[in-house]
Amino acid sequence: MGSKVKIVLLILLGIAALSTYYLAKRFILLKEEIKEVEATEVKRGKIKSVVEAEGKIGCSLIRTICAKEDGIVRLLKVKEGDKVEAGNLLCIILNPSLFEDKPEIEKALAKSQSPFLIDYLQKKYHKIVEPLESARLKLIQLEENYQQYEILYSKKAISLQELKERKALYSQARFQYLSAKKEIEKRIGQAQVKTPISGRIVRIFCEEGTEVKIGQELFVVANMKLAQAELLVDELQIERVKKGQPVEIVAETLASPLVGEVKSIGVYAQSSNMGMAKVPVICSINLPEGVMPILGSSIKGSIIVKSKEDALICPRLALLATSSRNAVWTINGSRAILRPVTIGIEGEEMVEIMEGLKEGEMIIVGGILSIKEGDLVRAK
Repeated sequence: MGSKVKIVLLILLGIAALSTYYLAKRFILLKEEIKEVEATEVKRGKIKSVVEAEGKIGCSLIRTICAKEDGIVRLLKVKEGDKVEAGNLLCIILNPSLFEDKPEIEKALAKSQSPFLIDYLQKKYHKIVEPLESARLKLIQLEENYQQYEILYSKKAISLQELKERKALYSQARFQYLSAKKEIEKRIGQAQVKTPISGRIVRIFCEEGTEVKIGQELFVVANMKLAQAELLVDELQIERVKKGQPVEIVAETLASPLVGEVKSIGVYAQSSNMGMAKVPVICSINLPEGVMPILGSSIKGSIIVKSKEDALICPRLALLATSSRNAVWTINGSRAILRPVTIGIEGEEMVEIMEGLKEGEMIIVGGILSIKEGDLVRAK
């Protein structure tokens, strides 16, 4: 009986000791401060490192079309956004000092009906045709004279040399007449405003019936298939930019982002209002069917330096960076443990973890500066 009593007493003492231990531990834990932190899981996803820049939409093939004649805009055939082919007539400029403002005159100017228009000017005895009229009268006179010399030569009344000299005078008069006619046709042709390239009308600076002067800008035509992003990159970032890198472009005037790639990098820096020098970077743009960005509109570009589709990533906020190492706070059970990590691609909000963490581990992203090794923590 004595031995059984001893065994029972020992068991009871053991239970009492364990109870005391756990009660003491619980009491200590209740006394220890529990720090609330923001935490998240390490996961896999896409990450990219970019160079951000601002700029505008440009075009590598663009032409500004100016008036070659003083006058009034007539037969305006296009509006902004219209597609045009090289040589298309955009409008005519009717010069009141040359022609009356009549439908038949406008039609003749639009269709380059030079004989009708020259005849019209001749009937008005306009001074512009005076050189042509003088050349015409001289040509008629020398033509008749040459015909007479041919008759005389056939009768052996003059020498071949005299006939050749007369023919030379006639040929010279004919050349002068054709040159004078060509000059008038050129002046008449200046009334036509045509596009030298195929593309779209991106700007119009005139209206039907408005008066314009020689050299005044009328239209801007751009081949928007050759649209490009003209970005200005901080000179401190330009070393990261290389030809062929993909680019994502966002513009307020477009419903969705565009993509392209770096085509050329400037060799000089442009000064900015903020004092930071900028380097021009030209990027191609892949335009979806039916999308036409506004020339000169402001854009934001992200030049993708590096990217990875399936990377182990964590928020940049979790990273503790020193001169010697990078580390993050992990949650092991309910304790904060500092874990050294090796990082790869650094994005704006996320960083790639090459070594030190596994997918699914909990890391602390908020309140990391107030934590010490082994602190009791609880995720909010």
